[in-house]
Amino acid sequence: METMTKQQALANFLEVEVTDFEINNDEYILPNGDSYFVLTDQEADEYARADIEDTLWAFSSDFLASYTGLHTAVFESLATGIEASNEAIKALINSAGSMDDFIQECMDADGRGHFVANYDGEEIELENDYYAYRVN
Repeated sequence: METMTKQQALANFLEVEVTDFEINNDEYILPNGDSYFVLTDQEADEYARADIEDTLWAFSSDFLASYTGLHTAVFESLATGIEASNEAIKALINSAGSMDDFIQECMDADGRGHFVANYDGEEIELENDYYAYRVN
């Protein structure tokens, strides 16, 4: 029995032909411009983790304060540095717990799709244990 490919699983879900897609790296693009990532469970976790770690500066001060136990003013002052404050926020998270726990809390709060599907934040479960995320 042949294993279903990511492209086949997405085509089945969208009810299109496999040949309808243009593939650019890991992105499956339809002629109408809609595009998707198709990932395994592990790949989706890794993608979400990287997105969270790279965008700590964009999290709400209240969410960061609730995890670390620090006052929101700490994170409000760090937010003025935008991306430059990312490493400082990462250090505060690690001193209050662990990045793994923080990432799990983020995914529990917003869902993994929020960090992978920049179009609508939705995670679509496909056949063969694949997950699709609309990115455009």
